[in-house]
Amino acid sequence: MARRVVIAGGGIAGIEAALGLRELAPPGTELAIVAPTRELLHQSLNSAPLTMGGVSRHPLTEVAAELGAELVPDAVESVDPEARTVRLRENGELFYDALLVAVGARRVMSLDHAVLFGSSLDAPAVGDVLRLVGEGRASSVAVVVPPAAAWSLPAYEVGLRVADAGGRAVVVTPEGRPADAFGSASEAVAEALAAAGVEVVRGHAVDIEPGCVVLLDERRIHTDCVVALPWIRGPRLAGLPHDPDGFLPTDPWCKVDGVDDVYGAGDGTTFPIRQGGVACQQAAVAAGSIARRLGADLPAEPLKPVVRGALPTPEGTLWLEHDLSTGVARASREPLWDPPHRVAGVRLPAFLERLSRGS
Repeated sequence: MARRVVIAGGGIAGIEAALGLRELAPPGTELAIVAPTRELLHQSLNSAPLTMGGVSRHPLTEVAAELGAELVPDAVESVDPEARTVRLRENGELFYDALLVAVGARRVMSLDHAVLFGSSLDAPAVGDVLRLVGEGRASSVAVVVPPAAAWSLPAYEVGLRVADAGGRAVVVTPEGRPADAFGSASEAVAEALAAAGVEVVRGHAVDIEPGCVVLLDERRIHTDCVVALPWIRGPRLAGLPHDPDGFLPTDPWCKVDGVDDVYGAGDGTTFPIRQGGVACQQAAVAAGSIARRLGADLPAEPLKPVVRGALPTPEGTLWLEHDLSTGVARASREPLWDPPHRVAGVRLPAFLERLSRGS
């Protein structure tokens, strides 16, 4: 009898998982992708692997057809693990033999009146700030990393771009060192920031007053413009366990804690680093776990996350990599992975290249 895997989410984690299942799951496995959006969005492959690069779009109907998957244009509202069903917002219930939750997280404005920079989609607004600096209409920009930010590297990218445009850049961050997700390689980030004249202030920004950012300890950072990364909150999906912030707890094999045949990948899980490349690695592990659960003869491979990122500096792109399972961290002026795309997925980059060639 055919087994059905439901993938909740049509983003890069969901599609990475679908690619893995198509390769690893037993023959006849049915895939259904449930997504409220119409397009797969990703960093343009022909642009620099930076947050402010372009965005490519592919209709999910075409993506699902390529994968031989059913596309259900809807959103998952709740899960009933006992009945093995997901309740959809508009189209009733959907049965599953295995479920992967890759719905992402909610991004919330961390500071009122700041310019939000949560993804490449926000790059035009940040570009407007950079133009103000370049035209001399703003002399300083504060870039804020809130305590619950998903990923801090974009803040340092903006700071470097402000400095390059001739402005004074201050990054306010709760991190012990800039971009500390990269372990010892974060020293190279700190050196690049210092060389470019970007000031880093350790602290927690709580408010914006005219002409300044206010920190929790009442310090004030004087600035003309404020760019802020968002807070991130979990999906808090009814019927599944979650932590106080709504994130889905998963084990090293990406199985949801205490729930049979439900798996999680991406920003909506409790894994502390929420970034596209890590989401793809989680999705690949989840695909292997699901395929094995459905009968495939595969070893039980746990998640061994490697964090990768790239930062533009006046001396060229700084490539960063941190293997969290071994602690090995590297920084280089040459690409550290191949192909050197921002989404350092397992099967996804080749699939995206194929989609881009066909578009």
